[in-house]
Amino acid sequence: DELKLTSKNQLLGTPLYIAPEQYLDPHAVDGRADLFSVGVVMFELLANEWPYDWQSKRELLGKVLHGELERHPMAKNAGVPAWLDAIVARALAHKREDRFASADDMKAALEAGPPPAKAGILRRLFG
Repeated sequence: DELKLTSKNQLLGTPLYIAPEQYLDPHAVDGRADLFSVGVVMFELLANEWPYDWQSKRELLGKVLHGELERHPMAKNAGVPAWLDAIVARALAHKREDRFASADDMKAALEAGPPPAKAGILRRLFG
């Protein structure tokens, strides 16, 4: 009945959105764990399903811990552009070192959008 604040190193979150390091080493959690969670939400929006397949909470936990998830929404929805697929895959990297270093970095990648298309041969030759 008493209102308490979350204690330091307490696991808090929804299992489908928690980054692996939150289970493995709560002391090592930083902002990249939040980027993982954003990646899960982006995957859901783009693929219309979860990046995990599981039958039980135990199986889900094992998949989170071992990085057994689909990182590419394009695999579930061919309409996802490759540049956006790559951003989601990077956000869902199992190792936090492989994710964006910060939310600003991820934002910059999203704002940059797709790489410019190469002009055809005639346009390159004649402008």
